[in-house]
Amino acid sequence: MVATVLSAQSTDRRVNSVTPELFRRYPSPLELAEAGQADVEAIIQPVGFYRNKATAVIGLSRRIVDEFNGVVPGTLDELVTLRASGGRPPTSYSATPSTFRGSPPTPT
Repeated sequence: MVATVLSAQSTDRRVNSVTPELFRRYPSPLELAEAGQADVEAIIQPVGFYRNKATAVIGLSRRIVDEFNGVVPGTLDELVTLRASGGRPPTSYSATPSTFRGSPPTPT
């Protein structure tokens, strides 16, 4: 899901260049929810619109922690409660816990 946020107005190559470091430093929603804005911005800067995207991924992580006990939702009913991004509706990808750990979302 985080990769989907980062993909808005960016290329897969750019997103794939920043996600390994992002997930190395913040391997779970809880760690990313507690991340400093400036640190996340510095990591994702190459994807463009990095300030807004950092705010979005931190906010998404906080919602996952607060509303789903830190587990990425696995059902469509839960998934659609999270804000879609990148012009993709929530139904355009499936979410699994591995989605957060750096695997790109699976298009459906």
